[in-house]
Amino acid sequence: MMAELQEGFNCSLLENQNIVGPFQMYESLGHWTTAVYVILILHVLPIWIVALLTLSRLSSSCSPDLRPSLAWLVCVPPSLMSLITVGILLPSIGAFIEVLLDIIIVIGLLQFIRFSRILSQGFQFMLESCTSKKILLPLGAPPFVCLLAVKQPPVTQRNLSVVMKTPYILLILKLAILIIEIIKVSQSPDVDKSSLEMIKNFASIPVGVVGIYAYTIYLIIVSQLLPQSTQKNLGYILLLQFILSDCTKLFLIFLTGTGMLTCVPPSLSITAAEHIIKNSIRGFITTFVGMPYLKICSEKVAVTQISLRGVSPCDVSSESLSSDNTSLRERHNKK
Repeated sequence: MMAELQEGFNCSLLENQNIVGPFQMYESLGHWTTAVYVILILHVLPIWIVALLTLSRLSSSCSPDLRPSLAWLVCVPPSLMSLITVGILLPSIGAFIEVLLDIIIVIGLLQFIRFSRILSQGFQFMLESCTSKKILLPLGAPPFVCLLAVKQPPVTQRNLSVVMKTPYILLILKLAILIIEIIKVSQSPDVDKSSLEMIKNFASIPVGVVGIYAYTIYLIIVSQLLPQSTQKNLGYILLLQFILSDCTKLFLIFLTGTGMLTCVPPSLSITAAEHIIKNSIRGFITTFVGMPYLKICSEKVAVTQISLRGVSPCDVSSESLSSDNTSLRERHNKK
């Protein structure tokens, strides 16, 4: 029956639908819609339950200065699953959901930079540790592995600051794309939608590559500063999720461009079907990496991770206190 409907059907007739929701999905998919929703619930509930439990234990698992940034990091998986749920229930707003998902992941990347900086005793201590441990700036980080043959410069205040601030251009890019998507859905006749789409595509590639390159450099530096800390893996998981999100987009572009993905009459256009599949894949990915991610977030952590010249900050402080006590005793005896 479905094959008979699709045969000879003009899919472009479905592209102008304003709202595509659960009712329209049921018209096209039948009881498969129920299966999709059941699987969705089984993915959303565990992520939310574990995230809420982790948030409730933050007061006892980490120091107060780490708590705000770690709370942001804990909120990333449930926020993603909530947006994915909305994207599956309402495929007609899939374009906005896609950008919002990217914004949440980018905010997670930026919060990890803040979290790891505090965990490393601050920017100045990171710089001193890089100098004492002779850590070099890894210019050959992915995706520019061709620079591995280039002499790696030492980490300085200037280049470390640039590496830490460059990923912010990813957030600016995603916010600009969100504005472009809002303009595209407006009914203004003066808007050239094809030009806006071209601007978005041309800006996304170079800016995205540069932002991820700087973030990867920062991750490599942090991994050398915090070799024993499991919290450094949070940055890698967020990076993996960002990359897999882009790979999902490319995969769906391939399916649509080759004609392997088509509309599902009488209600689902190609665009709606694309967003349903895309968000379903993202839901599986978020659950798959979200559970170990939240497990790491729940581990106890304190700002005593970096050692400078082989001596931990706690040892330094205890040694200084003991030397102060000794000097006070000597003065007392002289008196």
